[in-house]
Amino acid sequence: MTRLIIHINDPKQEKVVEELLEGVKGIAVERDPAKPKKKVRAKANVKRKHTPAEKRFMAELTQAMQEVKDHVSWKKKLGLARDLLNELVGSIHDRLRQSAETTSEEVSFHEPRLCGTARQPHA
Repeated sequence: MTRLIIHINDPKQEKVVEELLEGVKGIAVERDPAKPKKKVRAKANVKRKHTPAEKRFMAELTQAMQEVKDHVSWKKKLGLARDLLNELVGSIHDRLRQSAETTSEEVSFHEPRLCGTARQPHA
């Protein structure tokens, strides 16, 4: 006995295909027991209010996407990724230093270096 697996993407055509195959002599149609036939329900399109943090994130994301579009169209030149990474590492370093100062622990820090350049001090 040979098995043939048929994937039907349109649920409306499932019955038509099943009837067609059952009409052919020597073919038995079985449903896959792992995936029984079920009705597809549409998800409710419920909108909720965004939190202030979500609104701020969306505004920053929209602004960032506009900056990228301006960069691609040569309207604006973006900074180097190295500078961004150095700024992020410096920010993390500063937070760790502040955290160590508030807990009065003895922690030694070295100035972070990324991509072979030293971090520029903040003005």
